[in-house]
Amino acid sequence: MRTRHLVLFLVFGCASLALLAGCTPADPRGKLTGTVTYRKQPLPGGFLIVTTEDGKKSERIELEENGTFSSSHVPIGKLRAAVEPAPKSMAELVPKGVKVNIPKDAPVPDNYKGGGKGKYVPIPEFYRDPDTSGLTFNMEPGEHTWNIELKDSK
Repeated sequence: MRTRHLVLFLVFGCASLALLAGCTPADPRGKLTGTVTYRKQPLPGGFLIVTTEDGKKSERIELEENGTFSSSHVPIGKLRAAVEPAPKSMAELVPKGVKVNIPKDAPVPDNYKGGGKGKYVPIPEFYRDPDTSGLTFNMEPGEHTWNIELKDSK
């Protein structure tokens, strides 16, 4: 009888702890929406990459063709960001280190449905790296809007 009670206690005790642990997420995230513009026009595709200052947490958010973005998985804390424009050629879509015979100037088809949809726009190179972009945002729990205007120089 004691063994049965002990087993029940352990089962219900572990289940209760699991439920409590689920109520307080170990990796809190928030919702971030906004628009990325360049030369006063929406950036028509690509990605916004946000990373925490220590680089341990990040989120890659796809830009829509009207420059808008939205994600409910953005890490909480002081963020650094980079903007990656839509790919300009098929060769840019091949993962680094993979050998494929695609001409460097092979255009991305209009019906391409993969990540990084939209039209390529040559933005300044410094925006493509969170260490050089100068783009920062203090993300707190909840929903926030961050409209990003890219300029030709810092």
